[in-house]
Amino acid sequence: MSEDEEIEEIRRRKMLDLQRRLSQEQQRLQAQQQMELQKQAILRRILTPKARQRLTNLKMVKPEFANQLELQLIQLAQQGKVNIP
Repeated sequence: MSEDEEIEEIRRRKMLDLQRRLSQEQQRLQAQQQMELQKQAILRRILTPKARQRLTNLKMVKPEFANQLELQLIQLAQQGKVNIP
């Protein structure tokens, strides 16, 4: 194998690896977006518009806390411990 062929083979492998990583990242982002849509749909069902607005305001100030609160609310709703308005 000549030096040019070796260089071309290395380039080809790097390109395939880059394409694979890009594809995995796109799949991860798509799954993350799908989860966020599902989460928002559940929150729309269990929270009043005023409560959703308050949660949105909280998310702007303390995003991590708001995210944890959303997850707890969803868990409580799934356990039947939240009165749905």
